[in-house]
Amino acid sequence: MNDEQPKGSEGRSNAVSAWHGWTAVLRAHVGGRWSQAFNTLAGRITAFILAAVMTSLVTTWASVQSIQMYLQDKINTKFPAILEITATRIDDWYDQRRSDVVTFAQSRSVVTNVRQLHTGPSSKRAKEELTTYLTYVLDSFPQYRSLFILNDRGKAEFWVGDQVPISDAVRQGISTVQSEAVSDIHFIGDRYVQVISSRITDSKGKSLGSLHALFNVSVLGSLLNSERLGVSGELFIVAAEGAYLTATKSRVEGEKYGLELPSPGSSPGVHEYTNYIGEHVVGSARGVDRFDWTLVVEESYEEAFRPVVSLIWKVLAINVTIVLLFSIVAFRMSQSITRPIKELVGGALRISEGETEVMVVQKTSHEEIALLTRTFNRMAARLHRNTQQLSDSRKTVEQANTRLRSQNEELQRANEMLEQLSVTDGLTQLYNHRFFQEHLTREIGRVERTKDPLCLILIDIDNFKHLNDRFGHSAGDSVLRGVAEVLGRLVRENDVLARYGGEEFALVPSGATIEDTSMLAEKMRMSISSTEFSVDSDGDLVTAEVTVSVGVAQYQGDRPEFFNSADRALYRAKENGKDCVCVEEPKAAPVKPKRRKG
Repeated sequence: MNDEQPKGSEGRSNAVSAWHGWTAVLRAHVGGRWSQAFNTLAGRITAFILAAVMTSLVTTWASVQSIQMYLQDKINTKFPAILEITATRIDDWYDQRRSDVVTFAQSRSVVTNVRQLHTGPSSKRAKEELTTYLTYVLDSFPQYRSLFILNDRGKAEFWVGDQVPISDAVRQGISTVQSEAVSDIHFIGDRYVQVISSRITDSKGKSLGSLHALFNVSVLGSLLNSERLGVSGELFIVAAEGAYLTATKSRVEGEKYGLELPSPGSSPGVHEYTNYIGEHVVGSARGVDRFDWTLVVEESYEEAFRPVVSLIWKVLAINVTIVLLFSIVAFRMSQSITRPIKELVGGALRISEGETEVMVVQKTSHEEIALLTRTFNRMAARLHRNTQQLSDSRKTVEQANTRLRSQNEELQRANEMLEQLSVTDGLTQLYNHRFFQEHLTREIGRVERTKDPLCLILIDIDNFKHLNDRFGHSAGDSVLRGVAEVLGRLVRENDVLARYGGEEFALVPSGATIEDTSMLAEKMRMSISSTEFSVDSDGDLVTAEVTVSVGVAQYQGDRPEFFNSADRALYRAKENGKDCVCVEEPKAAPVKPKRRKG
Protein backbone atom coordinates (compact mmCIF):
# COMPACT_ATOMS: atom_id res chain seq x y z
CA MET A 1 0.00 0.00 0.00
CA ASN A 2 1.42 3.37 -1.01
CA ASP A 3 1.50 5.97 1.85
CA GLU A 4 2.36 8.91 -0.40
CA GLN A 5 -0.43 11.44 -1.31
CA PRO A 6 -0.82 12.90 -4.78
CA LYS A 7 0.96 16.16 -5.40
CA GLY A 8 -2.31 18.02 -6.21
CA SER A 9 -3.89 17.00 -2.92
CA GLU A 10 -0.82 18.08 -1.00
CA GLY A 11 -0.89 21.55 -2.67
CA ARG A 12 -4.53 22.08 -1.83
CA SER A 13 -3.90 21.04 1.79
CA ASN A 14 -1.03 23.52 2.12
CA ALA A 15 -3.19 26.35 0.67
CA VAL A 16 -6.03 25.64 3.09
CA SER A 17 -3.64 25.58 6.02
CA ALA A 18 -2.10 28.89 4.93
CA TRP A 19 -5.58 30.48 4.58
CA HIS A 20 -6.62 29.38 8.05
CA GLY A 21 -3.36 30.67 9.43
CA TRP A 22 -3.77 34.12 7.86
CA THR A 23 -7.43 34.42 8.95
CA ALA A 24 -6.47 33.43 12.49
CA VAL A 25 -3.75 36.10 12.55
CA LEU A 26 -6.17 38.69 11.10
CA ARG A 27 -8.88 37.84 13.63
CA ALA A 28 -6.38 37.98 16.45
CA HIS A 29 -4.95 41.29 15.23
CA VAL A 30 -8.21 43.07 14.43
CA GLY A 31 -10.17 41.47 17.24
CA GLY A 32 -7.43 42.26 19.69
CA ARG A 33 -7.22 45.85 18.51
CA TRP A 34 -11.04 46.24 18.61
CA SER A 35 -11.26 44.59 22.02
CA GLN A 36 -8.40 46.73 23.29
CA ALA A 37 -9.97 49.91 21.88
CA PHE A 38 -13.41 49.12 23.27
CA ASN A 39 -12.02 48.24 26.67
CA THR A 40 -10.58 51.76 27.00
CA LEU A 41 -12.76 54.60 28.26
CA ALA A 42 -12.04 56.72 25.19
CA GLY A 43 -13.04 53.83 22.92
CA ARG A 44 -16.30 53.34 24.71
CA ILE A 45 -17.12 57.08 24.50
CA THR A 46 -16.31 56.98 20.77
CA ALA A 47 -18.61 54.00 20.34
CA PHE A 48 -21.37 55.83 22.20
CA ILE A 49 -20.88 58.88 19.94
CA LEU A 50 -21.15 56.68 16.82
CA ALA A 51 -24.28 55.08 18.25
CA ALA A 52 -25.74 58.53 18.92
CA VAL A 53 -24.95 59.60 15.35
CA MET A 54 -26.65 56.50 13.92
CA THR A 55 -29.63 56.99 16.22
CA SER A 56 -29.88 60.63 15.12
CA LEU A 57 -29.77 59.64 11.45
CA VAL A 58 -32.45 56.98 11.94
CA THR A 59 -34.61 59.47 13.87
CA THR A 60 -34.11 62.05 11.11
CA TRP A 61 -35.13 59.55 8.44
CA ALA A 62 -38.23 58.55 10.42
CA SER A 63 -39.13 62.21 10.99
CA VAL A 64 -38.73 63.03 7.29
CA GLN A 65 -40.90 60.08 6.32
CA SER A 66 -43.59 61.10 8.82
CA ILE A 67 -43.52 64.71 7.63
CA GLN A 68 -43.75 63.66 3.99
CA MET A 69 -46.66 61.32 4.72
CA TYR A 70 -48.42 64.07 6.67
CA LEU A 71 -47.98 66.57 3.85
CA GLN A 72 -49.13 63.99 1.31
CA ASP A 73 -52.27 63.45 3.37
CA LYS A 74 -52.84 67.22 3.49
CA ILE A 75 -52.46 67.47 -0.30
CA ASN A 76 -54.78 64.49 -0.78
CA THR A 77 -57.35 66.41 1.26
CA LYS A 78 -56.65 69.91 -0.13
CA PHE A 79 -56.98 69.23 -3.86
CA PRO A 80 -60.36 67.40 -3.72
CA ALA A 81 -61.64 70.14 -1.37
CA ILE A 82 -60.59 72.84 -3.87
CA LEU A 83 -62.34 70.95 -6.66
CA GLU A 84 -65.50 70.52 -4.57
CA ILE A 85 -65.65 74.22 -3.66
CA THR A 86 -65.03 75.30 -7.26
CA ALA A 87 -67.63 72.86 -8.65
CA THR A 88 -70.19 74.20 -6.15
CA ARG A 89 -69.30 77.75 -7.17
CA ILE A 90 -69.86 76.88 -10.85
CA ASP A 91 -73.24 75.26 -10.06
CA ASP A 92 -74.31 78.33 -8.07
CA TRP A 93 -73.24 80.60 -10.94
CA TYR A 94 -75.38 78.69 -13.45
CA ASP A 95 -78.35 78.66 -11.05
CA GLN A 96 -78.10 82.44 -10.69
CA ARG A 97 -77.83 82.99 -14.46
CA ARG A 98 -80.89 80.79 -15.08
CA SER A 99 -82.80 82.73 -12.45
CA ASP A 100 -81.74 86.02 -14.10
CA VAL A 101 -82.95 84.98 -17.56
CA VAL A 102 -86.28 83.73 -16.15
CA THR A 103 -86.71 87.10 -14.42
CA PHE A 104 -85.96 89.01 -17.64
CA ALA A 105 -88.32 86.80 -19.68
CA GLN A 106 -91.21 87.31 -17.25
CA SER A 107 -90.65 91.06 -16.78
CA ARG A 108 -93.52 93.32 -17.73
CA SER A 109 -91.40 95.13 -20.34
CA VAL A 110 -90.59 91.93 -22.23
CA VAL A 111 -94.02 90.27 -22.01
CA THR A 112 -95.96 93.42 -22.98
CA ASN A 113 -93.72 94.47 -25.86
CA VAL A 114 -93.24 90.98 -27.34
CA ARG A 115 -97.05 90.69 -27.48
CA GLN A 116 -97.16 93.99 -29.43
CA LEU A 117 -94.36 93.20 -31.90
CA HIS A 118 -96.89 92.14 -34.55
CA THR A 119 -99.78 94.50 -33.76
CA GLY A 120 -99.26 97.11 -36.43
CA PRO A 121 -98.75 100.69 -35.17
CA SER A 122 -97.59 99.53 -31.73
CA SER A 123 -94.76 97.34 -33.07
CA LYS A 124 -92.31 100.21 -33.55
CA ARG A 125 -92.75 101.48 -30.01
CA ALA A 126 -92.56 97.89 -28.72
CA LYS A 127 -89.22 97.39 -30.49
CA GLU A 128 -87.89 100.66 -29.07
CA GLU A 129 -88.89 99.72 -25.51
CA LEU A 130 -87.51 96.21 -25.94
CA THR A 131 -84.25 97.68 -27.21
CA THR A 132 -84.04 100.04 -24.24
CA TYR A 133 -84.80 97.37 -21.65
CA LEU A 134 -82.62 94.59 -23.06
CA THR A 135 -79.74 97.00 -23.71
CA TYR A 136 -79.95 98.06 -20.09
CA VAL A 137 -79.93 94.40 -19.03
CA LEU A 138 -76.91 93.72 -21.26
CA ASP A 139 -75.07 96.71 -19.77
CA SER A 140 -75.94 95.60 -16.23
CA PHE A 141 -74.86 91.97 -16.79
CA PRO A 142 -71.53 92.11 -18.71
CA GLN A 143 -71.18 88.32 -18.60
CA TYR A 144 -73.77 88.09 -21.41
CA ARG A 145 -72.57 88.61 -24.95
CA SER A 146 -76.02 89.10 -26.52
CA LEU A 147 -79.75 88.74 -25.81
CA PHE A 148 -82.27 87.66 -28.44
CA ILE A 149 -85.88 86.52 -28.80
CA LEU A 150 -86.99 83.58 -30.95
CA ASN A 151 -90.50 82.66 -31.96
CA ASP A 152 -91.78 79.10 -31.57
CA ARG A 153 -90.46 78.23 -35.06
CA GLY A 154 -86.89 79.21 -34.10
CA LYS A 155 -86.82 82.46 -36.09
CA ALA A 156 -85.00 85.42 -34.50
CA GLU A 157 -87.48 88.26 -33.93
CA PHE A 158 -85.32 90.56 -31.82
CA TRP A 159 -81.60 90.83 -31.04
CA VAL A 160 -79.32 93.09 -28.96
CA GLY A 161 -75.57 92.70 -28.50
CA ASP A 162 -73.15 90.76 -30.74
CA GLN A 163 -74.78 89.22 -33.79
CA VAL A 164 -73.40 85.69 -33.33
CA PRO A 165 -74.02 83.36 -36.29
CA ILE A 166 -76.09 80.55 -34.77
CA SER A 167 -76.98 77.60 -36.96
CA ASP A 168 -80.59 76.69 -37.74
CA ALA A 169 -80.26 73.43 -35.82
CA VAL A 170 -79.11 75.24 -32.66
CA ARG A 171 -81.91 77.83 -32.96
CA GLN A 172 -84.50 75.11 -33.43
CA GLY A 173 -83.16 73.28 -30.39
CA ILE A 174 -83.20 76.24 -28.00
CA SER A 175 -86.52 77.64 -29.23
CA THR A 176 -88.35 74.52 -28.04
CA VAL A 177 -87.47 75.06 -24.38
CA GLN A 178 -90.49 74.31 -22.21
CA SER A 179 -89.57 76.44 -19.19
CA GLU A 180 -85.90 77.34 -18.87
CA ALA A 181 -82.66 75.49 -19.67
CA VAL A 182 -78.95 75.81 -20.41
CA SER A 183 -77.74 74.59 -23.82
CA ASP A 184 -74.72 72.45 -24.62
CA ILE A 185 -71.48 74.22 -25.53
CA HIS A 186 -70.99 75.31 -29.16
CA PHE A 187 -67.74 76.39 -30.81
CA ILE A 188 -68.66 79.49 -32.82
CA GLY A 189 -65.89 81.52 -34.42
CA ASP A 190 -62.95 81.02 -32.06
CA ARG A 191 -64.95 80.80 -28.85
CA TYR A 192 -66.97 78.26 -26.90
CA VAL A 193 -70.42 79.71 -26.15
CA GLN A 194 -73.56 78.61 -24.32
CA VAL A 195 -77.14 79.83 -24.34
CA ILE A 196 -79.47 80.16 -21.34
CA SER A 197 -83.10 80.10 -22.47
CA SER A 198 -86.48 80.86 -20.87
CA ARG A 199 -90.01 80.65 -22.23
CA ILE A 200 -91.94 83.97 -22.50
CA THR A 201 -95.58 83.57 -21.48
CA ASP A 202 -98.41 86.01 -20.85
CA SER A 203 -100.60 86.10 -17.76
CA LYS A 204 -102.78 83.31 -19.21
CA GLY A 205 -99.83 81.01 -19.81
CA LYS A 206 -99.81 81.49 -23.59
CA SER A 207 -96.38 81.15 -25.20
CA LEU A 208 -95.04 84.34 -26.82
CA GLY A 209 -91.66 82.89 -27.83
CA SER A 210 -88.46 82.48 -25.86
CA LEU A 211 -85.71 84.77 -24.50
CA HIS A 212 -82.10 83.65 -24.83
CA ALA A 213 -78.88 84.94 -23.25
CA LEU A 214 -75.65 83.97 -25.03
CA PHE A 215 -72.30 84.10 -23.23
CA ASN A 216 -68.72 82.97 -23.73
CA VAL A 217 -67.80 79.95 -21.61
CA SER A 218 -64.53 81.76 -20.83
CA VAL A 219 -66.41 83.95 -18.29
CA LEU A 220 -66.23 80.94 -15.97
CA GLY A 221 -62.54 81.72 -15.61
CA SER A 222 -63.38 84.27 -12.90
CA LEU A 223 -64.73 81.40 -10.77
CA LEU A 224 -61.52 79.37 -11.05
CA ASN A 225 -59.48 80.71 -8.17
CA SER A 226 -58.37 79.43 -4.81
CA GLU A 227 -56.32 81.10 -2.12
CA ARG A 228 -55.11 77.65 -1.05
CA LEU A 229 -53.06 77.23 -4.25
CA GLY A 230 -49.55 78.60 -4.67
CA VAL A 231 -48.21 80.78 -7.48
CA SER A 232 -47.85 77.80 -9.82
CA GLY A 233 -51.31 76.44 -9.02
CA GLU A 234 -54.06 76.64 -11.63
CA LEU A 235 -57.60 75.43 -12.25
CA PHE A 236 -59.17 74.75 -15.62
CA ILE A 237 -62.20 73.12 -17.21
CA VAL A 238 -61.89 70.45 -19.89
CA ALA A 239 -64.73 69.40 -22.17
CA ALA A 240 -65.73 65.76 -22.69
CA GLU A 241 -63.64 65.52 -25.84
CA GLY A 242 -60.59 66.80 -23.93
CA ALA A 243 -60.51 70.42 -25.17
CA TYR A 244 -59.82 73.36 -22.87
CA LEU A 245 -62.93 75.46 -22.13
CA THR A 246 -61.44 78.02 -19.76
CA ALA A 247 -58.62 78.29 -17.22
CA THR A 248 -57.03 80.59 -14.63
CA LYS A 249 -53.96 80.96 -16.85
CA SER A 250 -53.37 81.28 -20.57
CA ARG A 251 -54.97 78.45 -22.51
CA VAL A 252 -56.20 78.34 -26.10
CA GLU A 253 -59.89 77.46 -26.26
CA GLY A 254 -60.29 74.22 -28.17
CA GLU A 255 -56.69 73.09 -27.55
CA LYS A 256 -56.51 69.50 -26.31
CA TYR A 257 -55.70 68.76 -22.68
CA GLY A 258 -53.63 65.73 -23.63
CA LEU A 259 -54.04 63.61 -20.47
CA GLU A 260 -56.53 60.89 -19.60
CA LEU A 261 -59.66 62.26 -17.93
CA PRO A 262 -61.25 60.51 -14.93
CA SER A 263 -64.24 58.27 -15.55
CA PRO A 264 -67.68 59.76 -14.73
CA GLY A 265 -68.68 59.39 -11.09
CA SER A 266 -65.18 58.46 -9.87
CA SER A 267 -63.90 60.13 -6.72
CA PRO A 268 -61.05 62.62 -7.29
CA GLY A 269 -57.59 61.34 -6.46
CA VAL A 270 -54.26 63.17 -6.33
CA HIS A 271 -51.55 62.11 -8.79
CA GLU A 272 -48.06 63.10 -9.87
CA TYR A 273 -47.49 63.53 -13.60
CA THR A 274 -45.90 65.72 -16.27
CA ASN A 275 -48.16 68.44 -17.66
CA TYR A 276 -48.40 69.82 -21.20
CA ILE A 277 -45.15 71.85 -20.90
CA GLY A 278 -43.15 69.00 -19.35
CA GLU A 279 -43.37 70.30 -15.77
CA HIS A 280 -43.55 67.84 -12.88
CA VAL A 281 -46.87 68.64 -11.18
CA VAL A 282 -49.31 67.31 -8.60
CA GLY A 283 -52.91 67.34 -9.76
CA SER A 284 -56.44 66.10 -9.31
CA ALA A 285 -59.59 66.07 -11.41
CA ARG A 286 -63.31 65.55 -10.95
CA GLY A 287 -66.42 65.76 -13.09
CA VAL A 288 -68.78 68.73 -13.21
CA ASP A 289 -72.21 67.29 -12.42
CA ARG A 290 -74.19 69.78 -14.49
CA PHE A 291 -72.32 69.05 -17.74
CA ASP A 292 -70.07 66.34 -19.08
CA TRP A 293 -66.99 68.40 -18.16
CA THR A 294 -63.94 67.80 -16.03
CA LEU A 295 -62.53 70.26 -13.49
CA VAL A 296 -58.75 69.95 -13.08
CA VAL A 297 -56.42 71.47 -10.46
CA GLU A 298 -52.62 71.42 -10.80
CA GLU A 299 -49.69 72.70 -8.78
CA SER A 300 -45.97 72.24 -9.39
CA TYR A 301 -44.48 69.37 -7.42
CA GLU A 302 -41.72 71.65 -6.14
CA GLU A 303 -44.15 74.18 -4.71
CA ALA A 304 -46.54 71.55 -3.34
CA PHE A 305 -43.76 69.81 -1.40
CA ARG A 306 -41.71 72.90 -0.60
CA PRO A 307 -42.75 72.84 3.10
CA VAL A 308 -41.48 69.29 3.56
CA VAL A 309 -38.15 70.09 1.85
CA SER A 310 -37.68 73.11 4.09
CA LEU A 311 -38.61 71.09 7.14
CA ILE A 312 -36.20 68.30 6.15
CA TRP A 313 -33.32 70.76 6.05
CA LYS A 314 -34.35 72.15 9.41
CA VAL A 315 -34.51 68.67 10.95
CA LEU A 316 -31.10 67.80 9.49
CA ALA A 317 -29.59 71.02 10.81
CA ILE A 318 -31.04 70.42 14.28
CA ASN A 319 -29.79 66.82 14.37
CA VAL A 320 -26.30 67.72 13.13
CA THR A 321 -26.10 70.45 15.76
CA ILE A 322 -27.17 68.01 18.46
CA VAL A 323 -24.54 65.45 17.33
CA LEU A 324 -21.77 68.07 17.32
CA LEU A 325 -22.70 69.32 20.76
CA PHE A 326 -22.93 65.77 22.05
CA SER A 327 -19.47 64.97 20.62
CA ILE A 328 -17.89 68.01 22.25
CA VAL A 329 -19.49 67.22 25.60
CA ALA A 330 -18.39 63.56 25.37
CA PHE A 331 -14.80 64.54 24.51
CA ARG A 332 -14.59 66.89 27.47
CA MET A 333 -16.12 64.29 29.77
CA SER A 334 -13.50 61.80 28.56
CA GLN A 335 -10.71 64.28 29.32
CA SER A 336 -12.06 65.04 32.78
CA ILE A 337 -12.23 61.31 33.63
CA THR A 338 -8.92 60.14 32.09
CA ARG A 339 -6.81 63.00 33.47
CA PRO A 340 -6.84 61.83 37.14
CA ILE A 341 -6.19 58.26 35.99
CA LYS A 342 -3.13 59.43 34.06
CA GLU A 343 -1.92 61.27 37.16
CA LEU A 344 -2.11 57.99 39.16
CA VAL A 345 -0.26 56.11 36.41
CA GLY A 346 2.39 58.81 36.31
CA GLY A 347 2.89 58.66 40.07
CA ALA A 348 3.19 54.86 39.95
CA LEU A 349 5.82 55.08 37.19
CA ARG A 350 7.87 57.58 39.16
CA ILE A 351 7.76 55.32 42.21
CA SER A 352 8.78 52.31 40.12
CA GLU A 353 11.77 54.27 38.84
CA GLY A 354 12.93 54.86 42.40
CA GLU A 355 11.58 58.33 43.11
CA THR A 356 10.43 58.42 46.68
CA GLU A 357 9.10 61.91 47.25
CA VAL A 358 5.93 61.53 45.23
CA MET A 359 2.64 62.77 46.45
CA VAL A 360 -0.55 61.92 44.56
CA VAL A 361 -3.82 63.24 45.63
CA GLN A 362 -5.91 60.23 46.39
CA LYS A 363 -9.05 60.50 44.19
CA THR A 364 -11.05 57.78 42.60
CA SER A 365 -13.06 58.00 39.42
CA HIS A 366 -16.11 56.78 41.30
CA GLU A 367 -16.00 59.78 43.59
CA GLU A 368 -15.57 62.19 40.66
CA ILE A 369 -18.43 60.58 38.78
CA ALA A 370 -20.61 60.59 41.89
CA LEU A 371 -19.76 64.21 42.59
CA LEU A 372 -20.34 65.12 38.96
CA THR A 373 -23.64 63.25 39.02
CA ARG A 374 -24.81 64.96 42.18
CA THR A 375 -23.78 68.37 40.83
CA PHE A 376 -25.45 67.72 37.50
CA ASN A 377 -28.62 66.57 39.22
CA ARG A 378 -28.71 69.70 41.34
CA MET A 379 -28.14 71.84 38.26
CA ALA A 380 -30.77 69.93 36.30
CA ALA A 381 -33.28 70.22 39.13
CA ARG A 382 -32.62 73.95 39.44
CA LEU A 383 -32.91 74.42 35.67
CA HIS A 384 -36.19 72.49 35.66
CA ARG A 385 -37.60 74.67 38.43
CA ASN A 386 -36.51 77.84 36.62
CA THR A 387 -37.97 76.60 33.32
CA GLN A 388 -41.26 75.64 35.00
CA GLN A 389 -41.51 79.05 36.64
CA LEU A 390 -40.74 80.76 33.33
CA SER A 391 -43.34 78.63 31.50
CA ASP A 392 -46.01 79.44 34.12
CA SER A 393 -45.21 83.13 33.86
CA ARG A 394 -45.39 83.02 30.06
CA LYS A 395 -48.76 81.23 30.12
CA THR A 396 -50.12 83.86 32.52
CA VAL A 397 -48.94 86.67 30.23
CA GLU A 398 -50.33 84.95 27.13
CA GLN A 399 -53.72 84.41 28.80
CA ALA A 400 -53.83 88.07 29.84
CA ASN A 401 -52.89 89.14 26.29
CA THR A 402 -55.56 86.86 24.83
CA ARG A 403 -58.25 88.31 27.10
CA LEU A 404 -57.09 91.84 26.26
CA ARG A 405 -57.16 91.16 22.51
CA SER A 406 -60.62 89.60 22.80
CA GLN A 407 -61.92 92.61 24.74
CA ASN A 408 -60.36 95.00 22.23
CA GLU A 409 -61.93 93.12 19.32
CA GLU A 410 -65.35 93.16 21.00
CA LEU A 411 -65.00 96.88 21.69
CA GLN A 412 -63.96 97.53 18.09
CA ARG A 413 -66.91 95.54 16.74
CA ALA A 414 -69.28 97.41 19.04
CA ASN A 415 -67.84 100.75 17.91
CA GLU A 416 -68.12 99.78 14.26
CA MET A 417 -71.72 98.64 14.77
CA LEU A 418 -72.61 101.89 16.56
CA GLU A 419 -70.92 103.94 13.86
CA GLN A 420 -72.78 102.02 11.15
CA LEU A 421 -76.12 102.42 12.93
CA SER A 422 -75.53 106.15 13.35
CA VAL A 423 -75.29 106.69 9.58
CA THR A 424 -77.74 104.03 8.32
CA ASP A 425 -81.49 104.17 7.82
CA GLY A 426 -82.98 101.26 9.73
CA LEU A 427 -85.67 100.43 7.15
CA THR A 428 -83.82 100.63 3.81
CA GLN A 429 -80.23 100.09 5.05
CA LEU A 430 -79.23 103.16 3.02
CA TYR A 431 -77.43 106.15 4.42
CA ASN A 432 -79.65 108.36 6.59
CA HIS A 433 -80.42 112.08 6.37
CA ARG A 434 -77.65 113.14 8.78
CA PHE A 435 -74.89 111.26 6.95
CA PHE A 436 -76.13 112.59 3.60
CA GLN A 437 -75.94 116.19 4.83
CA GLU A 438 -72.41 115.65 6.18
CA HIS A 439 -71.31 114.01 2.91
CA LEU A 440 -72.88 116.84 0.88
CA THR A 441 -70.92 119.37 2.97
CA ARG A 442 -67.68 117.53 2.27
CA GLU A 443 -68.46 117.23 -1.45
CA ILE A 444 -69.26 120.94 -1.73
CA GLY A 445 -65.98 121.79 -0.01
CA ARG A 446 -64.10 119.50 -2.37
CA VAL A 447 -65.65 120.77 -5.63
CA GLU A 448 -65.11 124.38 -4.57
CA ARG A 449 -61.40 123.57 -4.44
CA THR A 450 -61.18 121.31 -7.52
CA LYS A 451 -63.94 122.95 -9.64
CA ASP A 452 -65.27 119.49 -10.48
CA PRO A 453 -68.97 119.14 -11.35
CA LEU A 454 -71.34 118.22 -8.54
CA CYS A 455 -74.92 117.08 -9.18
CA LEU A 456 -77.85 116.05 -7.00
CA ILE A 457 -80.72 113.66 -7.73
CA LEU A 458 -83.93 113.76 -5.68
CA ILE A 459 -86.26 110.78 -6.10
CA ASP A 460 -89.81 110.69 -4.79
CA ILE A 461 -92.16 107.70 -4.95
CA ASP A 462 -95.39 108.64 -6.75
CA ASN A 463 -98.73 108.23 -4.95
CA PHE A 464 -97.03 106.75 -1.90
CA LYS A 465 -99.74 108.00 0.47
CA HIS A 466 -102.38 106.29 -1.67
CA LEU A 467 -100.35 103.06 -1.56
CA ASN A 468 -100.15 103.27 2.26
CA ASP A 469 -103.86 103.98 2.56
CA ARG A 470 -104.74 101.08 0.26
CA PHE A 471 -102.39 98.34 1.47
CA GLY A 472 -101.19 99.54 4.84
CA HIS A 473 -97.92 100.88 6.20
CA SER A 474 -96.22 97.45 6.16
CA ALA A 475 -96.75 97.35 2.39
CA GLY A 476 -95.33 100.88 2.16
CA ASP A 477 -92.27 99.78 4.09
CA SER A 478 -91.86 96.81 1.73
CA VAL A 479 -92.03 99.13 -1.29
CA LEU A 480 -89.46 101.48 0.28
CA ARG A 481 -87.09 98.58 0.79
CA GLY A 482 -87.66 97.32 -2.75
CA VAL A 483 -87.07 100.75 -4.29
CA ALA A 484 -83.91 101.14 -2.19
CA GLU A 485 -82.67 97.76 -3.44
CA VAL A 486 -83.30 98.65 -7.11
CA LEU A 487 -81.59 102.03 -6.74
CA GLY A 488 -78.69 100.48 -4.85
CA ARG A 489 -77.91 98.18 -7.79
CA LEU A 490 -77.49 101.16 -10.12
CA VAL A 491 -75.09 103.31 -8.11
CA ARG A 492 -71.31 103.06 -8.11
CA GLU A 493 -69.12 102.42 -5.10
CA ASN A 494 -68.21 106.11 -4.61
CA ASP A 495 -71.79 107.39 -5.03
CA VAL A 496 -73.79 108.20 -1.90
CA LEU A 497 -77.45 107.11 -1.93
CA ALA A 498 -79.54 108.03 1.10
CA ARG A 499 -83.12 107.93 2.29
CA TYR A 500 -83.72 111.64 2.69
CA GLY A 501 -87.05 111.30 4.47
CA GLY A 502 -90.40 109.55 4.12
CA GLU A 503 -90.67 108.26 0.54
CA GLU A 504 -87.90 110.54 -0.76
CA PHE A 505 -84.36 109.46 -1.70
CA ALA A 506 -81.30 111.55 -2.53
CA LEU A 507 -78.21 110.64 -4.55
CA VAL A 508 -74.90 112.46 -5.06
CA PRO A 509 -73.10 110.74 -7.98
CA SER A 510 -69.37 111.22 -7.55
CA GLY A 511 -67.69 113.26 -10.32
CA ALA A 512 -70.66 113.04 -12.71
CA THR A 513 -71.63 115.82 -15.14
CA ILE A 514 -75.20 117.03 -15.47
CA GLU A 515 -75.58 114.94 -18.67
CA ASP A 516 -74.30 111.76 -17.00
CA THR A 517 -76.48 112.44 -13.97
CA SER A 518 -79.58 112.94 -16.15
CA MET A 519 -78.93 109.61 -17.91
CA LEU A 520 -78.49 107.88 -14.54
CA ALA A 521 -81.72 109.41 -13.26
CA GLU A 522 -83.62 108.17 -16.32
CA LYS A 523 -82.13 104.67 -15.88
CA MET A 524 -83.30 104.68 -12.25
CA ARG A 525 -86.81 105.78 -13.24
CA MET A 526 -87.06 103.06 -15.90
CA SER A 527 -85.73 100.40 -13.53
CA ILE A 528 -88.34 101.27 -10.90
CA SER A 529 -91.21 101.39 -13.38
CA SER A 530 -90.18 98.03 -14.94
CA THR A 531 -89.87 96.25 -11.60
CA GLU A 532 -92.81 94.35 -10.15
CA PHE A 533 -93.24 95.01 -6.42
CA SER A 534 -95.18 92.39 -4.47
CA VAL A 535 -97.06 93.57 -1.38
CA ASP A 536 -99.27 91.85 1.16
CA SER A 537 -102.97 92.66 0.77
CA ASP A 538 -105.13 90.91 3.37
CA GLY A 539 -102.87 87.87 3.37
CA ASP A 540 -102.48 87.69 -0.45
CA LEU A 541 -99.46 88.86 -2.46
CA VAL A 542 -100.47 91.38 -5.09
CA THR A 543 -98.39 93.38 -7.55
CA ALA A 544 -98.18 97.11 -6.92
CA GLU A 545 -97.24 99.43 -9.77
CA VAL A 546 -94.60 101.80 -8.47
CA THR A 547 -93.19 104.82 -10.29
CA VAL A 548 -90.97 107.66 -9.21
CA SER A 549 -90.56 111.31 -10.07
CA VAL A 550 -86.98 112.53 -10.29
CA GLY A 551 -85.42 115.98 -10.06
CA VAL A 552 -81.82 116.73 -11.13
CA ALA A 553 -79.75 119.85 -10.43
CA GLN A 554 -76.11 120.96 -10.63
CA TYR A 555 -74.22 122.86 -7.91
CA GLN A 556 -73.63 126.54 -8.82
CA GLY A 557 -71.90 127.81 -5.66
CA ASP A 558 -74.94 128.22 -3.40
CA ARG A 559 -75.80 125.23 -1.21
CA PRO A 560 -79.41 126.20 -0.34
CA GLU A 561 -80.10 127.03 -3.97
CA PHE A 562 -78.47 123.74 -4.99
CA PHE A 563 -81.02 121.70 -3.05
CA ASN A 564 -83.91 124.05 -3.97
CA SER A 565 -83.06 123.62 -7.66
CA ALA A 566 -83.30 119.84 -7.39
CA ASP A 567 -86.54 120.21 -5.41
CA ARG A 568 -88.01 122.49 -8.09
CA ALA A 569 -87.09 119.96 -10.79
CA LEU A 570 -88.76 117.25 -8.72
CA TYR A 571 -91.87 119.39 -8.37
CA ARG A 572 -92.00 119.91 -12.14
CA ALA A 573 -91.76 116.16 -12.61
CA LYS A 574 -94.79 115.76 -10.34
CA GLU A 575 -96.71 118.43 -12.30
CA ASN A 576 -95.79 116.80 -15.63
CA GLY A 577 -97.73 113.70 -14.72
CA LYS A 578 -95.17 111.90 -12.54
CA ASP A 579 -93.02 108.93 -13.61
CA CYS A 580 -90.58 111.25 -15.35
CA VAL A 581 -87.25 113.06 -14.89
CA CYS A 582 -86.87 116.86 -14.89
CA VAL A 583 -83.54 118.69 -14.93
CA GLU A 584 -83.14 122.17 -13.48
CA GLU A 585 -81.12 124.35 -15.83
CA PRO A 586 -77.98 125.73 -14.13
CA LYS A 587 -78.94 129.40 -14.61
CA ALA A 588 -82.66 129.11 -13.96
CA ALA A 589 -84.19 131.84 -11.81
CA PRO A 590 -84.82 130.68 -8.23
CA VAL A 591 -88.44 129.80 -7.55
CA LYS A 592 -89.76 128.95 -4.13
CA PRO A 593 -90.94 125.31 -4.27
CA LYS A 594 -94.58 124.62 -3.66
CA ARG A 595 -95.78 121.95 -1.29
CA ARG A 596 -96.01 118.61 -3.06
CA LYS A 597 -98.78 116.08 -2.65
CA GLY A 598 -98.16 112.35 -2.97
